[in-house]
Amino acid sequence: MGQYIAMYFAIAGFLLIFGAAYSLVSTIFNQFGEADLMALLGMSIGTLCMFFGIAGIGTLLAYVFKNGVASILVAILFVLSKDLLAYFLKVLTQNSIFIRYSFSNMRSIILDYASNPKDVYICSGIFLALGIITIVSSCLLFSKLDID
Repeated sequence: MGQYIAMYFAIAGFLLIFGAAYSLVSTIFNQFGEADLMALLGMSIGTLCMFFGIAGIGTLLAYVFKNGVASILVAILFVLSKDLLAYFLKVLTQNSIFIRYSFSNMRSIILDYASNPKDVYICSGIFLALGIITIVSSCLLFSKLDID
C-alpha cells in the first residue's frame, strides 16, 4: 500500500510542478493583469481538478500495466492521438459531444481566461469525477489483487 501511495504522490507532484511552471509562463505571456478574479479562480480550480484527474489516470495505468515504461508509452500515445478517438466516435455516433468533452478541448476551456465560467466548472467537474473514479478503481484493484 505504501508503494501505491508513493506512486500516486510522485505522479501528482510532477504534474503540479510542471503545471505551476506552465501557469506562471502562460500568465506572464497572456497579460495576467487583464483577467478578472472569478476567471482566475475558475482557472485555478479547474487546473487543480485537471491535475487530479490526470494523476488518477496515470496511477491507474501504472497499476494496470505494473510497468513504468509501458504506462509512460500508453500515456504518450494517448497524448499524441489527441482527439483522434473523439473524432472517430463522432463519426460513428453522429454526435459532437465526444469532441466537446475531449481532454484537449476541456483543457483549453479550463486554461482560457475568456471561457464561460459555467463551461469551466463543468469541465473541472468532469476531471474531478474522472480522478475520483480512477483512484477508487485502482485502490479496489490493488486491494483485490495484491492484498488477497
